[in-house]
Amino acid sequence: MHQLRIIVILLQLLAVSFCAAASPPELSQAAQHIDSNPAYALELLLPLIEQAQENEDSKTEAIALRYAGMAYHRMGKPADAALFLQDGLSAARLNGHRAEEGDLLNTFGIYCFDIGMYEQSQRYFLQALEIRKQSDDTLGIARTTNNLGRIQDKIGNFDRAIEYYQESLALKNTTAEINGRILTLSNMGLAYKGKGDLEQAIRLYQEALLLSEQTTYPEGEGYAQQNLGEAYRLLGRLDLSLSHCTKALDAYRSVRYQPRLSQAAFETALTYQALKDYPNAEQLYNEALELATSQNQQELIRDIMKQLALLSEEEGDLSSALSYFKRFVALQDALSSVYNREKILILDAEHRSRYQQAEITLLRRDAELNQSKLQQQHFIVFALSALSLTALGSIYYFRRQVKLRRAKEAELLIVTQALQEANSRLNHLAATDSLTKLSNRRQFDQSYPEDCARAKENGLDIALILADIDFFKQYNDQLGHLAGDRCLRQVASLLRRCLKETPYWAARYGGEEFAIVLYNAGVAEAAKVAECFRRSLENLTLAHPLSPNGQITISLGIASALSCGSYQPDVLFKAADDALYLAKSGGRNQVQQ
Repeated sequence: MHQLRIIVILLQLLAVSFCAAASPPELSQAAQHIDSNPAYALELLLPLIEQAQENEDSKTEAIALRYAGMAYHRMGKPADAALFLQDGLSAARLNGHRAEEGDLLNTFGIYCFDIGMYEQSQRYFLQALEIRKQSDDTLGIARTTNNLGRIQDKIGNFDRAIEYYQESLALKNTTAEINGRILTLSNMGLAYKGKGDLEQAIRLYQEALLLSEQTTYPEGEGYAQQNLGEAYRLLGRLDLSLSHCTKALDAYRSVRYQPRLSQAAFETALTYQALKDYPNAEQLYNEALELATSQNQQELIRDIMKQLALLSEEEGDLSSALSYFKRFVALQDALSSVYNREKILILDAEHRSRYQQAEITLLRRDAELNQSKLQQQHFIVFALSALSLTALGSIYYFRRQVKLRRAKEAELLIVTQALQEANSRLNHLAATDSLTKLSNRRQFDQSYPEDCARAKENGLDIALILADIDFFKQYNDQLGHLAGDRCLRQVASLLRRCLKETPYWAARYGGEEFAIVLYNAGVAEAAKVAECFRRSLENLTLAHPLSPNGQITISLGIASALSCGSYQPDVLFKAADDALYLAKSGGRNQVQQ
């Protein structure tokens, strides 16, 4: 029995050593600076992303892209933030990294919330919550539940928001997540403020502020200070309001968190205006407006327009007041219709989510019963396996004596195999494109004519697909070569997936062009493969700001030896190239033959 226990412990330790995987130290270092110094975090992250792509370490790539998106978001660069978050989400989904996909969806939801895309934000949060529940990620569930509460608070569903916050706090109290508790307490205070209970709101804000003194978390401190400033302003205690607002500004400026800094500047300006300090109020309104405009915070811009109009009216500048009021009314009309539409969609999704959760609870109970039975069976199998291992130890001793006699012979064989493998690796490197890991132009020029000759000799058809990424030069010029290289890797990875279950092969012909050779296949099969590739890339929705479609697409031309009447490689290539020209001149994002 003692021997069996030792074997069990050894096997458990071995499993842990294989399963444990720590993030690279550079990632941890960058993560520490995202809140305090996002620009420095980016200096660490951008080379790390490139290195992960070169090493085909898709998990590290997805994490680093998420961190970079967070850093850009805090710096007030929403376009860059969206690009990196989308790339990270694509990398996680393409390679099956579910935990990282959940993290990216949650971060993307926060980004959408901060720029006023609430319905899209909720969709990301619900997807993240589903993934995190599947893996029993307590802290992740708590964070996403808190974020769903913010959505409900935004549409005025305060009681449901409080339910989410209470659920989130209960989960966070079981972990060491102090920062998350600070934010959730402040969020719950906002919901109570929405219900008209300012006293309860202030108690929650003060609890959050006290908690922030136990840790170094300027974002959480700033959030609590800002909310307290607003509450005291509503109560008419303006000196106390100004004190909390200026502390919120200092906290957000210390970490350069632009999305929250714009809100804090606006709240401080409101207090200055209530104090009749018009110069400071106007200065902070203009600062908030500049920040909100750079981050596309339309609701905040609307509120600033209204306050600038009132400020101008109080100062007797009726011309400016009229101009600001006109801009306020235009924004209010535009946002009202969007808000009503999004509120309906959010409430509908919330209803469906709660109904589905009830079904999931029933299924989980059934699964737990089955799991209990399986565990009993696993224990019996494990015990038998352990006894088998003991017997195998004795057999191993005798077999070792035989192996020692053959050691010299085996050593020579190993050296020979190592040389063969080294030669094979060198040949592979010489034939592989270093960026996309597809065959390179040199390999295509060598193998493509050989396949054509072999098809002719055996009386078989052969097809060729030429593909070209649409508007890729504009993508490179706008977003830079690092983004262009990342795009090429993603397209190549998708192409490999499309060909995974087929005997066909692909090469990077040059720049943004790819060639696919289909031995023993005709035009119909080539059209099927080409359309699969085109549709899969379209469904991936990689953002392209200068494309008419708003995303990365690809055009493809196909031809076969029988369709063009020749097995000559050059003739077949020209036929496919002509078809590609038709696809691009006909509007792109299509297949032609």
